[in-house]
Amino acid sequence: MTVTDPVGIDMQKSFKNILLLPLLLTWLFVIIVFYYWGHQYVLIPVVIGLLRNAWFLVVCLLIGLVALGIGILVSRLLRLVYLSRLEKIVYSTGLGLGFISLITLGLGIAGLINAAIFWSITLIIGALTAVWLIRSRGKTIYPAQPKSKPLRRFDYFLLAFIGLILFIGIQLALAPPIAWDGLSTHLVLVRDILTEGTLRPSPNSDRPIVGHLLFVWGMALGGDNIPQLLSFGQAVLMVAAVGMFSHQYFGRRTAILAAAFLCSVEVFIIAATWPYADVPTGMYALLAVLALANWQLGQRPGRPWLIASIIFAVFAAHSKLNGLFVYPALAFGILLGLWWRREDLRQRLIDLGLALVAGIILAIIWTLTENALKQETGNAVAQISNTAIATAGNFSGSQDLITRLTGYFVVIWEMTIIGQQGGLNYDGTISPFFLILLPLLFFLPKKPRVVWALLVAALIEFGAWLLVPKGYYQNRHLILAYPLFSILAAYFVSRLSELDLKSFNTSGFVRIVIVLVLVIQILFLLSWYQSLNPAAYLLGLESRDQYLSDNLNGGTSPGYFAMMQTMNDQLPEDSIVGVLWPEPRVYYCEVECIRYVFPRSATLDQMAEIASEQGITHLLLSKSGLDYWLGFNQDDPGQRRQLEEYSDALNKFVDQYGQLEHNQDDSFYLYRLELTN
Repeated sequence: MTVTDPVGIDMQKSFKNILLLPLLLTWLFVIIVFYYWGHQYVLIPVVIGLLRNAWFLVVCLLIGLVALGIGILVSRLLRLVYLSRLEKIVYSTGLGLGFISLITLGLGIAGLINAAIFWSITLIIGALTAVWLIRSRGKTIYPAQPKSKPLRRFDYFLLAFIGLILFIGIQLALAPPIAWDGLSTHLVLVRDILTEGTLRPSPNSDRPIVGHLLFVWGMALGGDNIPQLLSFGQAVLMVAAVGMFSHQYFGRRTAILAAAFLCSVEVFIIAATWPYADVPTGMYALLAVLALANWQLGQRPGRPWLIASIIFAVFAAHSKLNGLFVYPALAFGILLGLWWRREDLRQRLIDLGLALVAGIILAIIWTLTENALKQETGNAVAQISNTAIATAGNFSGSQDLITRLTGYFVVIWEMTIIGQQGGLNYDGTISPFFLILLPLLFFLPKKPRVVWALLVAALIEFGAWLLVPKGYYQNRHLILAYPLFSILAAYFVSRLSELDLKSFNTSGFVRIVIVLVLVIQILFLLSWYQSLNPAAYLLGLESRDQYLSDNLNGGTSPGYFAMMQTMNDQLPEDSIVGVLWPEPRVYYCEVECIRYVFPRSATLDQMAEIASEQGITHLLLSKSGLDYWLGFNQDDPGQRRQLEEYSDALNKFVDQYGQLEHNQDDSFYLYRLELTN
């Protein structure tokens, strides 16, 4: 019988392993290297694309870190008491973003707007904030929260829905800017400020600028993708605020549902991916109402929350005109809070006086800035009194009160049923949940004060939107109210179990409907995503210009981006191009472009005078745009006649003074002006 030596066998195996292991690793390395070397034409662009996306996200996270640090400092000065880490992050970051705009304002007044200064401030404050967060980790003790009910499969579905929606949204935000108003005004204003290095009057600066000054900071650090990502980041902050507030007052399940309801509003997610002022305005307005609710309910030291609420309201009002809607909401909310806390009315009035002083000082700073930046059209914030407020007096006109009130109810129906993204009716798709659930909320008995606080604010903001001229009825202008609607709708669903019967599970049936509707909302958003197709650009498989060509050369203005490229390539640097109505998008024009250079009522002689005074060397006419509006106003003889007269005057002007230089797809016509003739 042979006896095997186990030690010898192990030594033989070890020896073989020592010989084979280097060969295996070398072979593995060689194959991997040569495989991807052979596929580098795919790999390298993808890696570059992913690194570019990662860089954009890092820049935004740095700005968020700076905002958090500034906001924590402001919170300490105000002595705000937070109940959770998430609440601290949400309110502190919101405050910090507003004060970043204030810092940018100071730099702009001093003429110190440049990338080097922004990078220096970002790195210094970001590093200090990071060090402070690391050192203070675990030292802050928050009050114990009530034990939440365990999550159900329905709740996990909602979390997956929220994650998918935000994942789709961030991809759209990472793509190059293509949104209409962004290319017309918002990014143009930001670019002009960065180019000048200071704040000065311009046709685009005659508007509230809190949100735009944050975009200035972002674009200085990382280019024109960053404003979109900052807008999307503020939308994420709004979702977090909705969840945080709902969790505090209604529980974890309601918090998840409220966040899902907000994410189901398509126009909210899509507008969040644009470099617009809508989401910054909505974020400040939401935090103003939520902070006021903390003061109204009196569960924490009230004065700091009242001051914070008014600060947020000022930021909202000076981000976009519809931010003014938060002022009447806060006014009624303050009266409601004073009534609820009337046992110590004298102290409450003192707190209110101090808060108003802080708000008035901040509002004066922004109002003076906007007045200094205005040209001939007046203060943008004050202009709303000449439009929206005047509409309230139209009840004495051709329509009686009952007819107009009926019309308002029709608006509520239409904005939900026929509102569609890119359409002329309400220009935005919202969610059916609000129309389904919110009217029923009024029939619920024993609603807590926090529900009344949110309901009053939401109704006043919505009522203010109803009073603006009908031409301004756009669903994205209600972004400041959708978060409140979402919380209220989720609260109603949380109480549906009270309606359950032995023969019918009402709450279970509604949950099934919610799942089905959310799936459809995902399909809606995916269809929008597919129409833009940012994936190829994000993966580095398509260049920036290719993406812009794919998305800006179609629609009602075919050949737009190709026209911009032609102008950039062929026109002398000292050219001044007058871009004629209805085409306002001048962001991608590298020479000086003046949008809407001629009023639509201008005569031939007036056009010649304007062109001569402004030194216009070329005119860009969008024939496809004019044809579109002529067709759209076919049933309105007055509007159509005005447009026909405008079109005839333009044709006579270019026949007399213009020389056609380029025809882009029979859509855009570029003329060289010869005014000396």
